[in-house]
Amino acid sequence: MVHTIISQKQAMIDIQNSKKIVIITDLEPDDFLAIVLLFLSGMITGEMHFVVSAWQNVEHKCRCFRKFLQDSFPKYNNCSIYSGEPNKHNYILPLDFHSQEEFSSYREFDPSDSLIINLAPIRELMFYHKHDPNIFKNCELAIYGSFNIRSVLSEKKESPESVVSMFTSFSRVLLYESYWATGTNSSLADANILNIIRTKYPYLLDIIIWWNDSMKDECLQNCQNLSPDSASYQRNKMILDKIEAEPLQFVNADTGLAAILINPELQKYSVQGSITFDPTTFYTLVNEDIIGKITIIKCSDDSLLLEEIETFKNTF
Repeated sequence: MVHTIISQKQAMIDIQNSKKIVIITDLEPDDFLAIVLLFLSGMITGEMHFVVSAWQNVEHKCRCFRKFLQDSFPKYNNCSIYSGEPNKHNYILPLDFHSQEEFSSYREFDPSDSLIINLAPIRELMFYHKHDPNIFKNCELAIYGSFNIRSVLSEKKESPESVVSMFTSFSRVLLYESYWATGTNSSLADANILNIIRTKYPYLLDIIIWWNDSMKDECLQNCQNLSPDSASYQRNKMILDKIEAEPLQFVNADTGLAAILINPELQKYSVQGSITFDPTTFYTLVNEDIIGKITIIKCSDDSLLLEEIETFKNTF
C-alpha cells in the first residue's frame, strides 16, 4: 500500500479551528450520517450555515432539517438554513419532521471566508463562482466529488474547465471520492454501526431503508433499458446486489469525508495534485503533482476503510 503523508507545508483541513462552516447538503442517508458524525465529534465550534439543495421540494427538506436539529441536536439549532437549487428529482423525506419557518435562498448568503463542506451536487458552488470568481479566495473546501461533480457536468450546463477553475479558486481543497479512497468496497453494512444507529438514531434507519428502496426501483428500471454488456448495466446490477444482500447498507461517501474531517490523521492517506474529467463519463481523473493545489484522499487497499470504520464506532 502506498500513500503520501501530508507535509507541514500542506496544512490539513481543520474543522475544529474553523470560525465559519458552511455545509451544502441534499440530505441523502450518507449526508445525514455525515452531519450526525460531525455534530457528535464536538469539533465544530464556529458559526454554522447550511444550504439544503438538490430536490424539487427544497422548502419541505429545509423544514424537516430544522425540526431534526430542534429535536436531536438543539446545540446546533442556532445555525442558519438556506434553500439551494432544486433538480429533476422529487423525493420527499419519509420523516414526520416539520416547522413553519421560511427560508431564504442561498443566493442571498455570502459564503466567503469559510470552510465549505460540500455533500451535494456542485450547482451552488458554480453559481457563487460565476457570480464572483474571487469569492472563494479565502475559503477552504472539503468535498465529496464523484456523482456530485459528474451529475452537473452531464447536464452540459457547465464545462470541465469551469469546474476546475472553481476548484482552484479556493485557498485549499480536500477531495474525497470513494473510488480513490476505498475502491469498489464502498458500501457499509457493519453490524456494530447499524446497531448503534438503530438504538440511538432510529429515524436514520428509516431514511436508509427508504433510500435503498428508491435506488432499487431506479436501478431495476435502468437495467431494463440497458445492454447487459454495458458498464452502466454492470454498475446498476452491482448496486442491486448490494441492496439485496443487505437492505440497510449505505454508500460510504459523505460519511467517508466526515471521518477524514473528524480524524485529521486520516488525511495522511492522500496525494497532492490536480484534477480533470473524462470527456465521456465525466469521472474524475487525478494527476499527481506535489505542487498541486488539491489534496486527494487516496488509498490502494482497505487500510483507510478500516480506520474510517473505527472512527465511526468511536464517534457514535
